[in-house]
Amino acid sequence: MYKRLSEIDGKLASLYSAVEDTLMAAGSDTLNGSLQIYNAVQQNKKKIPGLDTVATKMEVFFEKKRAVVPAPVK
Repeated sequence: MYKRLSEIDGKLASLYSAVEDTLMAAGSDTLNGSLQIYNAVQQNKKKIPGLDTVATKMEVFFEKKRAVVPAPVK
């Protein structure tokens, strides 16, 4: 029984790893697509009426956040 469960565990671990990789790739593709849309909105917000409102709402999500650098330990 232990040997059989061990085999199943190995297969499940492999499946879990593949799902994690797919999830990471899907997230990356989603972010890249979102950035393309955001850039297009930014480039055209003054040319298309109402797009500036959309750009303002999108800026909240895409604003650059600066990393907090911890103070050196003395």
